[in-house]
Amino acid sequence: MNSTRKPLWTKRFILLCASNFLFFMSFFLLLPTLPVYLVENLKASEDQVGLIMGIFTIAAVFARPLTGYLMDLKNQKALFLIAIIVFVVATFGYLVAQTVLFVFLIRFIYGFGFGMSTTAGGTMAAEWIPEERRGEGLGYYGTFIMVAMSVGPVVGVYVAAQTSYQGMFWFCFALSVIGLIMASLLPNYKQPSKKKEHIRKFSLKSSEDLHYWFNELIEKKAIPVAAAMMMIAIVFGGVISFVSLYAKEIGDTSIAGTYFTLYAIAIVISRPFAGKWFDQKGPNRLIAFGTLLYFIGMIVLGLAMNSWMVYAAALIIGIGYGVLQPSYQALSIQLSPSHRRGAATATFFTLFDIGVGIGSFLLGWVVVQIGYGNMFLASSLFLMVSYFVYIRSARPMVQKQKWALQEK
Repeated sequence: MNSTRKPLWTKRFILLCASNFLFFMSFFLLLPTLPVYLVENLKASEDQVGLIMGIFTIAAVFARPLTGYLMDLKNQKALFLIAIIVFVVATFGYLVAQTVLFVFLIRFIYGFGFGMSTTAGGTMAAEWIPEERRGEGLGYYGTFIMVAMSVGPVVGVYVAAQTSYQGMFWFCFALSVIGLIMASLLPNYKQPSKKKEHIRKFSLKSSEDLHYWFNELIEKKAIPVAAAMMMIAIVFGGVISFVSLYAKEIGDTSIAGTYFTLYAIAIVISRPFAGKWFDQKGPNRLIAFGTLLYFIGMIVLGLAMNSWMVYAAALIIGIGYGVLQPSYQALSIQLSPSHRRGAATATFFTLFDIGVGIGSFLLGWVVVQIGYGNMFLASSLFLMVSYFVYIRSARPMVQKQKWALQEK
């Protein structure tokens, strides 16, 4: 039976994973270093750090729906390259930014390019992975991203310590350029248009226009799953924005780099297992398991009094997130029409980005009020909300799929 399965590791899939690795490597270099750079070099406050980290995701929200829509109609490689070029230009902007306001503007452009490129890359991956191996394939695709996360933060801290923040920004820029070169080697692929005869000029002058473009840009069948993921993203936004400053408060800034490394290793280990479970048994028990682990990990992180508790939290949270993110992403695509994969991918990541933005903004304010540890404890409540949203709105849709029979 396995011999009849379509191949997963094609040349174009390998090239896509490789270019994505370099692209995300550049991104993850900044996770533990940029907040500290803003506080130490530009004298930003904690709520300003949250604002700067959060505006990145707001920009991505603007980029994703339009990118997803175009990915269903236009040349996918061309859109992917345009997206990465925007990201590369924004990465160069860090080298010349000297004020908090300038970094704020750069982060907006950076987020727009990130939103475009991740939507385009995710759509291409979903399009090229055989349907019967989608959970497994998206798991491996995400694993390349998580490997970048495991290496990037440590390298970012090391490069900044050995050279300077400027040296780190140059290194980010170089990696993004190499990623662009790798992406240029991808084969051309034009998605056959399913609704070309219905396309009309973009306008929002009437309620009819608004309704039309909402239906075109947003895949409604993906919304319940994406809404559950958005709650998880709120927690994720708080962690990536403030774990570095939390480590500094504990007394060792290097804790943050190790946190991201262990977090990513846990994700890498969990994703192949989670992808196969998803394909064979369905998402229900998998999502319950991942949510529980993530919740436990956030409690451990919030109560951490030393580096070892932070590292334990990283491993537990990493396994939980490694189970949840590819499961929700694959599910959002699985529940949507095949010709709407671009819109489904964009819908999923748009709500994810909104969640990260809310987490960065809201939890940045919470940190000022109750401190880092208590903020992490309080944010774990969003994980309970996430599972409730899944149970009430997404799981009924899942029951109509083939997994319902397998889970009895």
